[in-house]
Amino acid sequence: WQNIIESSAVGRQLLQSNSAAVMASEAWELLCGWQVPLTLLESDDAVDRRAFVAWLREYLRRSDAGHWLDPARLADFLSNEFAAGKLLVPTTIWLAGFDELRPQQQAMLDELRARGCEIKTLGADTGVAGCVSPRPCRDQLEEIRAAAHWARAELNADPALQIAVVVHDLAAQRSAVARIFTEILQPAARLQSAGHAPAVFNISLGTPLADVAVIHTALQLLELGRPRCHWSVFSAVLRTPFVRGAATESDARAYVDIRLRRQGREELQLRDLHFRLHADASCPLLLAATEQAQAIQEALPSHQTAAQWSQVFGQWLGVWGWGQSDAQTRALNSDEYQAVQAWRELLAGFAGLDAYAGSLSWGEALACLQRLAGRQLFQPQSANAPIQIMGMLEASGQQFDRLWIMGLHDGIWPASPRPQPFIPVAVQRKYAMPHATAERELLFAEQTTARLLASAAEIVVSWPQRDGDASLRPSALLMNVFPDATPPAAAESDNTREDLASWLHQNSPVPEIFTDTPPPSLFADEVVRGGTALIKNQAACPFRAFAEHRLQARPLEVPAAGLDASDRGALMHNVMRAIWDDLRDQAALNKLDQTALQILVASCVAVTLDDWERQHAYSLPPRFRQVESDRLQSLALQWLQLDAARTPFSVIAREGEQAIAIAGLTLNGQMDRMDRLADGRYLIIDYKTGRVDTKSWVDARPDEPQLPLYALAQREKLAGIAFARLRIGELEYAGVASDDAGDLAAGIHAFSAWKQRPDDVDDFAGLIQYWEKNLGALAQDF
Repeated sequence: WQNIIESSAVGRQLLQSNSAAVMASEAWELLCGWQVPLTLLESDDAVDRRAFVAWLREYLRRSDAGHWLDPARLADFLSNEFAAGKLLVPTTIWLAGFDELRPQQQAMLDELRARGCEIKTLGADTGVAGCVSPRPCRDQLEEIRAAAHWARAELNADPALQIAVVVHDLAAQRSAVARIFTEILQPAARLQSAGHAPAVFNISLGTPLADVAVIHTALQLLELGRPRCHWSVFSAVLRTPFVRGAATESDARAYVDIRLRRQGREELQLRDLHFRLHADASCPLLLAATEQAQAIQEALPSHQTAAQWSQVFGQWLGVWGWGQSDAQTRALNSDEYQAVQAWRELLAGFAGLDAYAGSLSWGEALACLQRLAGRQLFQPQSANAPIQIMGMLEASGQQFDRLWIMGLHDGIWPASPRPQPFIPVAVQRKYAMPHATAERELLFAEQTTARLLASAAEIVVSWPQRDGDASLRPSALLMNVFPDATPPAAAESDNTREDLASWLHQNSPVPEIFTDTPPPSLFADEVVRGGTALIKNQAACPFRAFAEHRLQARPLEVPAAGLDASDRGALMHNVMRAIWDDLRDQAALNKLDQTALQILVASCVAVTLDDWERQHAYSLPPRFRQVESDRLQSLALQWLQLDAARTPFSVIAREGEQAIAIAGLTLNGQMDRMDRLADGRYLIIDYKTGRVDTKSWVDARPDEPQLPLYALAQREKLAGIAFARLRIGELEYAGVASDDAGDLAAGIHAFSAWKQRPDDVDDFAGLIQYWEKNLGALAQDF
């Protein structure tokens, strides 16, 4: 279907041809199942339906040419074969679990019945309406928890009971159901040391094969074969346990992950990983796998058939040691082993696409394989469990001792109509197709509800009372079950129930009692790194300062496309440094005409961008680099106009190192810039590309303590401090200076006119003492 759609003029305009293919396949199944003549579709003038009819004609043409039989037409084929006497007619056929039969299925059974076959229905009309208890719950999660606690209580009371929990829309809630039922029924299963205990419950609906951890790793390994892929794929491969050598090289691979992240590139190539592994020389097993993978990659043609790609993909995964059990690869557990077998079957099925997929590139073949893995449900085999969790339709024809039906609120039961978009609504109504009308949905819901309420002697029916801000009520179909009862309010949560935390507490050894002493003070020979950020972090959170500057804890970096805010700020800093490395003072600036100044700035910007690309081993896209270059040049030129209007100065420090001694600490800072004024005193400047607020300088725990710290180090000859805000449309100085410094620049206020000055400080010298006291206290606390 997808190949046909993408080959059509209409299909080439679609954003998601895969979704259209799924809908087209569903529409074809409905047309066959309800035996709708295709002539009813050809008279419709809607663009979507005309396109579908054209796709359908091509689908049938290809099927006829290839002598292909699809599942949608299988019942018709069997009916014809039985009618022609080509197939042996069975004496008896039993039907189980059918709430209704499609006309196509009914026609086949009628043909069999006419030829002497007896059709029987298993479990029909054997159920007796059970005792039903209503159970409102606050929300969906509380409803799942209530069902899990109920199931555990029933199982504890009688281990021989057959217990079922029926969940409306199980596919959407499966992950939450699995998590909560595991936490309440088998909390020890979440501990690595617990071993593999028999499952107490079974969820009938599997998970997409692509979401199983070991298969997810396989797909990520195949992503490495693309010309470029997202950095997160490389990060996941470096951390996965399913690659050869993961156990012995895990720490070293984690360091490689950190270094790749620090490069700041959102997209990487396999050779980037190889370069980093070769440079570190700490992961020989992964390095060898990378070299073998590169050799495969270099020898591949650009396009191959699906069968050929299937072989290549298997070889590629083998190079990485995926799915293998040897001394260098972690042993697979039972579920993982079954998933690997399912994957190999999927690869074999993928090879069968040769009949219509044509020649594919690596990316096209992988995208197709990812879709197949996303559609195929995986359910590992396990021993029979006493608690069965299933969807609304799967309980059809079954009987249980206890039953909990979950999620039947008036917003979804009966469901709203959802007509098939490729079939005219009038046709769907005429043939009473599923989801076509509200009447059809009501009838289906009534039949399903009646069948479920006759499936057990004791039944609990629940519904959530809230979904976010929306209030929910029980389905109107339940009012017939307890007509005289006003729907009860949700019960309060039972705080004594056993969850993972309480289970761990009850089964843990006697707690060790110890004195929570503070961390040790700085040792005499201990070197503290971090510069002025140490005081900034101490002001914000003492533990953060301890973690970052004593324990050297850092968050992992997250690369972004192009340049992030930090990169842009660093580029602006480096451009200004390069400019003043050339100019040195204001006099040189004022000697340049506009053309010469533009040439100087453009040259400094180009050198700065070249340095960034060399440092990151990454070339910015040409258009992106041009836009960034224009931005930097524009900001620099506008800022130099402000500097040209200032009183005379020379720039004596540009990104210069500055040692700061305070309360026994020696901090190594890096001043963005320090100007010497005409009187020999200094103005310290800190470039900022974001928002600035000088008010923080007078807080006891300042957010921006850098400039006050530099002021302490240069107090003898200091005239003032200032932020230089380099932001498009908001270029300005913001600072404070001594009263005798004169008019340094717009935005730099004399202390006596500064609105943020502390109440108990009388002059600029007193302000420096104020900083020494507050910042010294923070340093002493650290």
